[in-house]
Amino acid sequence: MSTDVTNLLQLYAGLPLFAFTIFLGWEACILMFLGAYYRYNRNCFRLTTTSFLRDALAKLNWPLWVSITTVLFLITNHLMVRGLAVGIWDVDGQYYP
Repeated sequence: MSTDVTNLLQLYAGLPLFAFTIFLGWEACILMFLGAYYRYNRNCFRLTTTSFLRDALAKLNWPLWVSITTVLFLITNHLMVRGLAVGIWDVDGQYYP
């Protein structure tokens, strides 16, 4: 039984680094969206930081939620994304390590 627990813990050992990498990439994408939005709108009118963020998040609502959903999907399925497990789709909730 201790071997099973050790194997299970080894599968989850890389989760913090994987989640950090995913969040870092997500933040870079969000900053690119905000940077492009700022460059596009900087000549129209002067924006304060709060009004800029409020306006940008209101206009970039769909890309923001799609990126959040993608990040959550990747983190919850990290074993399959990292290649450590294969989903068995005909048996609910089972993985083959």
